[in-house]
Amino acid sequence: MCMALALDYIGFIIVSNSFKSNFESFINDVTWNTDIKRFILLSSEALLYLLAYKTKDRLSLSTIIESLIGFGNPVVSNNIIEEFDDV
Repeated sequence: MCMALALDYIGFIIVSNSFKSNFESFINDVTWNTDIKRFILLSSEALLYLLAYKTKDRLSLSTIIESLIGFGNPVVSNNIIEEFDDV
């Protein structure tokens, strides 16, 4: 028996110590011309804060994803602190 799996959305989270240039035109080109619908540029420091808040506050994966999608690129530690510090 063969089952087909349909993916509605394909996205990437790119983690780096820092982002030195503006990737907006690249991101726009990729999301408009491929099946990739989301790029999130996440600093490694922001990822560490996100992990700390997830562990401390037991945040759900859906809460984290919704927040990351709502931020502009790149996502830095201040974005994470401002979003989850009062949780």
